[in-house]
Amino acid sequence: DVEVLMWDIQRRLQLDKLPDGETVLCFIFSDIDRYNNWWLIVRDGNVDLCTENQGLDVDLYIRSSLRTMVEVWEGDLPLQSALHDEKILVQGHKQLAKTMPTWFGINSFSDVRPGDPALTRIASKD
Repeated sequence: DVEVLMWDIQRRLQLDKLPDGETVLCFIFSDIDRYNNWWLIVRDGNVDLCTENQGLDVDLYIRSSLRTMVEVWEGDLPLQSALHDEKILVQGHKQLAKTMPTWFGINSFSDVRPGDPALTRIASKD
C-alpha cells in the first residue's frame, strides 16, 4: 500500500540529517498508475506529505518501483544496493543524493527477520 509506505517514510525521516531550511523530495513510483507521485516537504522541523505538486522547487527526485521501495523499507534490500544497482534512481541536489542513506529512516522493524515456517506450524498446533 503506497499510502501506508509514504506515511511511514514521512514519520521516519531523520530530519537532523537533512540540510537546514526547506527540503523538497519527490518520490516517483514507476509501476503504479494511481498515487505514483508523492512530495515530502521538510521545513521548520515538520514534514508535510502531499500527493499534489505544491509548485515548489524539488531538491531530490527519487524514482523506483513500489516493490523496490517496500523491499528497502522492510530491510530486505539494502538502500545502498538499490542505489548502486539503479533500482532506485535519484536526481537533483548531489549532496542530498549522496547522504540519502543517513536521512532516509528505515522501518524500525527492518532488522526483524521472518521466523522459521516449520516452527510456526509447530507453535500453531499447541
